[in-house]
Amino acid sequence: MTYTPSAAMRRMRRRTLMKAGALAGLGAGASTFLAACGGAEAAEENRYLRGPVELDYGNPDNPFGVNGDVPLDVTIFKGGYSDEYATKGHQVIYGNKYPYAEIIHVGTEQISEVVKPRFRSYNPPDVLMNAGGERMEMDQLVNDGQLTDLRVLLDAPSIDDPAKTVAETLRDGVVEAGRLGTGDEVWGLPYDFAGYGLWYSQRLFDEYGWQVPQTWFEFMTVCEQIKADGVAPFTYQGRFPYYMMDPIVTLAVKHGGRGVMEGFDEDWGPDAWDHDSVRLAAEAWEEFIGKGFLLEGTVSMSHLEAQDAWIAGDAAFLPCGSWLENEEKNDLPGDYQMKFLPIPPLDGSAEPELVQGTPGEHFVVPRYANNPAGGLEYLRIMLSEAGTTAWVNNTSSLNVVSGATVETDRSGVQSLAPFLADDANLYQNTIEVEHGTFVQEVLFPQITALMRGDASASDFIRAVKAQL
Repeated sequence: MTYTPSAAMRRMRRRTLMKAGALAGLGAGASTFLAACGGAEAAEENRYLRGPVELDYGNPDNPFGVNGDVPLDVTIFKGGYSDEYATKGHQVIYGNKYPYAEIIHVGTEQISEVVKPRFRSYNPPDVLMNAGGERMEMDQLVNDGQLTDLRVLLDAPSIDDPAKTVAETLRDGVVEAGRLGTGDEVWGLPYDFAGYGLWYSQRLFDEYGWQVPQTWFEFMTVCEQIKADGVAPFTYQGRFPYYMMDPIVTLAVKHGGRGVMEGFDEDWGPDAWDHDSVRLAAEAWEEFIGKGFLLEGTVSMSHLEAQDAWIAGDAAFLPCGSWLENEEKNDLPGDYQMKFLPIPPLDGSAEPELVQGTPGEHFVVPRYANNPAGGLEYLRIMLSEAGTTAWVNNTSSLNVVSGATVETDRSGVQSLAPFLADDANLYQNTIEVEHGTFVQEVLFPQITALMRGDASASDFIRAVKAQL
């Protein structure tokens, strides 16, 4: 199967990687996070002797030539989805297929802290779920040549129907979301398919008689009522500005249409940030903050602190992806009635029904992994019917396999499902994956300044543009 990015995407990715290299080199010359040393030469020699993983089309049961006696080393981000889908699902399936293979599992929220030293010593895990606020930036990993091209996985026969390739079993846009570079390579496998928006408690709204808003005007109006009733209208996971990406960007994309996101994709530069819809979205949030709608102390809160305040009824709205309900399943009261609300659109929005539905939680197979064939087979298992079932049953969330469904009595998932079922009203936010280093070092601090009230909308846009 051939994957050909557009010329615009090639130009954008080239600029992304160049920019990432420049940012990574600030204060450190031209060095990257991997120090040059003899370990690199030895690792490259071992990799050369082992040879790249080659696809055996005639062996659909073992297309990567896995040695069933070799251990499999897996590191998983243990965040909102926990890691039981791996330990009780994917790794059980792999272990049943290769019963003599030891499976080494690490589940952690501190991905960079745990894994970066292993990359530096050229002894990375065979499979890495690179996610969370402490993840390693994908563009930096690509710059340093640390990842395996996953096209060999995508071209492999799928487990359940060998007549189909793995790529042919995936939702639209998944392969593109895994690319980062100037060529056709696919460096990551996004695995979850998350919906993003605002969340609220129907019980709390019923208690106070608040109306669920459908437009930005109604949103501002009900927030006035919520504040008057002694409740903070809004909180977010302040120490992780990532959570405000969707509320800001989706507001702009709804107003200007998908062309706003395409502008970010095709021209990651000042022109994209000069779009009227981007300005209007930033101004809307500036006004929101100016009215005192943010829960006091929010900007200093961790994700769990903000979510605890929301569950306690201290704030009415919280932005998050669809993993929220699973992450808080042990703390949500039984009568909480958690519900999903798409970002309310501004007046005059071109595509007011849009919802961000984005493949995320990237899995990678490091280039210097000791068992890359096993790592690739692990990913193939994840994308099988059994692997999908293990994910869905343990997370109550969708993954990137086409046709995957969730059956659950969780109110949050139920309220989100109709929005994710309509592909016509979904769009993907590619900013963080494509521009990870810039987002972390430039965009996120400016989002914090905007939400703290230290920067106006024009200050916010000017500061971001100045670093492009």
